Amino acid sequence: MRNLVIKGICERYKNFGKHILLSALEHNSSIAAASYMQENGFEIELIPIDNNGLVDIDVLKKILSKNDYELGKTLNNFVEDFKKRYQTLTISQIYTIDTKLIMIDIAKIIELSTNTLNSTYNNYQNNDSVCFSLASEQFLFSKIYNVIYNIYDKKYKKQNNDFLLIQKEINEKLSIKEIIQKIGIKEKFRSREEYPYKSVIDILGMISFERCLRKKFEILTSASLEVRTCALEYSNGKHELDSMDDELPIIIYITTQLKISNIFAELHIVDDYFRIVSRDELLQNKMITNLISSLNFITKMWNSEILDFNENKIDIKK
Repeated sequence: MRNLVIKGICERYKNFGKHILLSALEHNSSIAAASYMQENGFEIELIPIDNNGLVDIDVLKKILSKNDYELGKTLNNFVEDFKKRYQTLTISQIYTIDTKLIMIDIAKIIELSTNTLNSTYNNYQNNDSVCFSLASEQFLFSKIYNVIYNIYDKKYKKQNNDFLLIQKEINEKLSIKEIIQKIGIKEKFRSREEYPYKSVIDILGMISFERCLRKKFEILTSASLEVRTCALEYSNGKHELDSMDDELPIIIYITTQLKISNIFAELHIVDDYFRIVSRDELLQNKMITNLISSLNFITKMWNSEILDFNENKIDIKK
């Protein structure tokens, strides 16, 4: 049956291309059918698998980039159209554009790519679909991320500049110990280290070097877990972060130490995308929400006339 289906599809769509892709784990009947089509003028290409028996993501990305394949043509046409539509937007256009609609278009083309790969190369392993989705995202964002970032960078530039000025003022006027004291991190979650929660700050700093939004999301997830690990370690294994009152002061402190060119842009890009593709994952990972809340708190409260740098502690519940 599988043999007849492959032959029938090839005959029906041969005018659109004669290039057959097979994974190295295909059933013998599929390989036999492909060999038959090869004898009738079709080109056969085997897609290698990795040590876990999964389709190689790097090979998939090469497939997606080629106009020899129908899916490659579709994606490359999308990339060209995307750049034409958004590469030369003016500042006034960027302020009025709905960035969520941009993310909806991106999510749709990634879903199309994933489904096409899944229906063509799935070896009936659950992890294959994850591979196809990641390969599609990595390929597409490698082509259009600069355009996306430029939009968000300009849209959030004023907010980010305001934050950077206050962040600079904080670090010029206060020591790390004084910042922690003023923000009110609970004593049990403080460290005697010169630079507390440095591992979290280092992880978050990696976000600027990733173009794939899922990879950025994974960085934020790792940072969230590292906050909890550090807090547990600083309390000698006696206390965990049980509430927002425990965690938010730590995130605010971490935010004062970040060295990211436009953290507002980075966070809102990921937030907008995952609101479209996976709200459940977004709800499970509170790091984006906590960081955005911390940025807004620092910008508004530290810049307020009622704030005195000589006061012992800021009331973050205001």
